[in-house]
Amino acid sequence: MKPFAIPVVAAPDFPAADTDLQYAPLPPLETFAMPIPQPTSAEAGAAAADLVGQLLEPMRRHAAADDSWRLDLSGVDAEVLTLVNQALGEGDVSILVAASGGEPGLRIQETAFTGLWRVRSFSADEALVHDELEIAGIPAAVRARAARDSTDDFAIGELPPGLMNAPALLFELASQLAQRSDDAPPHIINLTLLPMQPADLQVIDAWLGEGPVRMLSRGFGNCRITASRLRNLWRVQYFNSMETRILDTIEVTDMPSVALATPEDIADSAERLVELIDWLHDE
Repeated sequence: MKPFAIPVVAAPDFPAADTDLQYAPLPPLETFAMPIPQPTSAEAGAAAADLVGQLLEPMRRHAAADDSWRLDLSGVDAEVLTLVNQALGEGDVSILVAASGGEPGLRIQETAFTGLWRVRSFSADEALVHDELEIAGIPAAVRARAARDSTDDFAIGELPPGLMNAPALLFELASQLAQRSDDAPPHIINLTLLPMQPADLQVIDAWLGEGPVRMLSRGFGNCRITASRLRNLWRVQYFNSMETRILDTIEVTDMPSVALATPEDIADSAERLVELIDWLHDE
């Protein structure tokens, strides 16, 4: 191998140390804060601790993204349930699943403990039908309803003239859907990097349609995850704190990875849960 000559260049001129540089403000860093419940009695605190304690061993055993364990909250005393609500708090992820096939709609909220979800179903007249806690990467009903209440009809049909990248993109997505297997890795198209006319985006939006699941993940800005009308096809969009869209992707996958709590997340939540149980017993 020939030796590579490294050219010697003069050092660049840097600003003087006292130059008043202006930086864009950074968003605040979100860190975990233990919810602080307020027991109204020692008995309520002990009952809440016992209920929360039932979650600990299943959280420690959780090992795979599709594992799921549920705790029915029906019949829990109202005072104890209020205390449990305070103790578990609210996390960054909210999910809405549309009612269909005679099944009620779902409102799902991640608790302050990643991978622990509050899953509630409501009737058409807004009456609470069922209430439970679920330990999972994502609640099982989200996967099931997203797959069931969608279609495999990915025919493209006739497209209007004058489009830019929409035709090639739609044919690529249709091909990926047609040949997708259960163990296939995600196929992601970044719309942000592609030149698009408004007509292209209109055609893409119309072809994707609306599916049964909508998610919002809050953190540094917002991540909005929406199921399309097509099975295994999702729209994932990121917005900064000023609500400006900074990334727009389409994912061919059964569930976008950004929506999932990992087994490591859940193991970490289990350790935090120990602190909460000890606190409830001490109050």
